[in-house]
Amino acid sequence: MCTVTYLPTPTGYLLTSSRDESTQRARAVFPVRQPVGDATILMPQDPEGGGSWIATNEQGNTACLLNGAFENHHRQPPYRKSRGLVLLDSFQFSTTEAFLRHYDFEGIEPFTLILASVNAETQLYQIRWDGHRVHHDIGDPSQPHIWSSVTLYDTAMRQKRNTWFQQWLSRKPAFTAENIMNFHIAGGEGNPDIDFKMKRGDFLQTMSLSCIEIMTGSGRFIYLDFLLNKTQKISF
Repeated sequence: MCTVTYLPTPTGYLLTSSRDESTQRARAVFPVRQPVGDATILMPQDPEGGGSWIATNEQGNTACLLNGAFENHHRQPPYRKSRGLVLLDSFQFSTTEAFLRHYDFEGIEPFTLILASVNAETQLYQIRWDGHRVHHDIGDPSQPHIWSSVTLYDTAMRQKRNTWFQQWLSRKPAFTAENIMNFHIAGGEGNPDIDFKMKRGDFLQTMSLSCIEIMTGSGRFIYLDFLLNKTQKISF
């Protein structure tokens, strides 16, 4: 599932996620606050697995999950733990380095996890678990980024979507929540199989759009449920 974009802002960042999911899956619960360890996070919740694909906390730390690592994989259930719970677990570690060093990834289906945080400065990490080993990179938080799930989009599709993103950036839009959400809704070429708001037959489509805006000392979570045509905005 998912298409994710990251945009730097003068006082933080914008992380936006389109959730591409089966229409047979139970609809996610609108963002709620939930305790995780000693902290409280804000997240939409998957009622089937109990986890989430995107979450943030009041310290400006955000995690976002995409299915798959480097290429589409063959599923080999049963898995020990839902990937959506791995995302929640990441908030229990004081640093990304501690999470990478001490977390048990064995028995979990491949995934990509994007971690953004603001401390003395903004940090951006990309963690990929391919089912055998962990790969991680430190991204440049001063530059825009895009990710598309490898389980839904092949290499050519991902390259095309990256091109659309670069073309949007070349028009020098203001980096606002409203502008990037509009891009996630309208970006593409009119082909619902690969457009940012996608739909393949009656069983797979973009179900929701989440945008987390982190600013100095505050944040905002905007959640749009496409099936209900309902938007929720939470400031923190």
